[in-house]
Amino acid sequence: MTGSFAEKARTRRIVALQAMQANRAGVSPKAVNLCTAKASRFPPVDRVLAALSSQEPLRLMAA
Repeated sequence: MTGSFAEKARTRRIVALQAMQANRAGVSPKAVNLCTAKASRFPPVDRVLAALSSQEPLRLMAA
């Protein structure tokens, strides 16, 4: 599943607002795909865990 629940809820709110504004203006709203893959700001969890486990424990405590 791509995107967090908050991102999907935000997208739904934006689509609903656009539809309401278009309805008032008499224009048909453009279609928005709610399931588009979005590049994550954060690296995958397994990559982070692998990087952390390969470091020395004392360096981890100092960080």
